[in-house]
Amino acid sequence: MSWPDANNTRCKPIAIAGVEKTVGFTKFTPTCKVDAKPTPGGTTVKPENAKQDLAAGALAAAKENLGKFYDNILKDKKAAEGYATMDAAAKAKFDKEQAATKLKREALWKELRTAAKADASTCGDDCKAIFEADLLKWGKALYETCKADAKTIDCREGEKIKKAEEKARAAGTKNYYLMTPTEREAFTTARKTEVAKEKSSLAAAWLKSNVPAAGKDGSSCAGTTKCSKDTLCCGTSKPKAGDVGKGATSLTKVCVTSKDKKTGSWKNDFGWSYDHTCDIAKNLIASGAAFATAAYALM
Repeated sequence: MSWPDANNTRCKPIAIAGVEKTVGFTKFTPTCKVDAKPTPGGTTVKPENAKQDLAAGALAAAKENLGKFYDNILKDKKAAEGYATMDAAAKAKFDKEQAATKLKREALWKELRTAAKADASTCGDDCKAIFEADLLKWGKALYETCKADAKTIDCREGEKIKKAEEKARAAGTKNYYLMTPTEREAFTTARKTEVAKEKSSLAAAWLKSNVPAAGKDGSSCAGTTKCSKDTLCCGTSKPKAGDVGKGATSLTKVCVTSKDKKTGSWKNDFGWSYDHTCDIAKNLIASGAAFATAAYALM
């Protein structure tokens, strides 16, 4: 019904309709809100549900905030790359790349909504608003993580980690986005161990697919393969204690820089630190073979 507040409407008991009221210094007579145009059959549309209005408003605001965040990122990128002073061809190239990035991002959002069942009929506007707000929170966190260190597993595989999380949130007896704040907090706490395992698995898979090239720290010296530089020694690398929890494991038969041909230290692409111990026997064999080859060449 009509009411002197910011929206000029308020849900109130029907019994007070037509009864004069005083709010502060204002006197007024509240009346129920009805549709001005009768619907077929002579009935009128029911007054709007205030809870639904609030949910719809929250959803619209969440989507707007999500869009603004990435608009600001684009604005900063334009400034950083000197978009204003680019020629027409450079601007066209930049715009095309950013348009492709936006399409890819929106496709990811759609995939995440489906995985989280945030696009299902059981997820109303209030549920959807929570999802969109969480999507923005994740987007900001990923942006800051990658900005600080693009080599971390949280940056490199951030999208895969998020996809797995949304699937888990939708798999329970109660969808994460239909939970109360307390229930969501408990769910997140209970998931910490599993999330750590998922990150470790993704890290192991990434490292397996991105083995350092010959001549680099961490390159292979398995089987008959030898370290390609005299400054490297073949041996076993053990991760620092602080990186074990991130997924780092001991690496055998890898080449690492060593000044004394006994020990060394290095970091992999994730920034994980390792202490390396050279395999003295294998390195002596490799050195002996190299000496024999050199001696034979002088004959």
